[in-house]
Amino acid sequence: MDLAEILEILRQEHPDVGMSQMIRMLNRASDDFCTKTKIIESSFTLPGGLVADQRYYDLTDDIIEIKGIDIADEETPQLIGKPKKRDFT
Repeated sequence: MDLAEILEILRQEHPDVGMSQMIRMLNRASDDFCTKTKIIESSFTLPGGLVADQRYYDLTDDIIEIKGIDIADEETPQLIGKPKKRDFT
């Protein structure tokens, strides 16, 4: 089903809603679906790279989950659970 078909069905059910508003609502629903299902995967590179003795980094708000980390072209092992000793510095 393409956008024109979806809009035609919506127009029949909601004749008072404008076309541009329908498209905005469909885009918002699509974004919401993709976020909740985590269907879109992408990669992120830290601007400036890693900094010595820095543990925490600011990430963009569109990152939902981190599935893995690569450092110097090697995948780091994933920690499952909480570490024995925690560092909040």
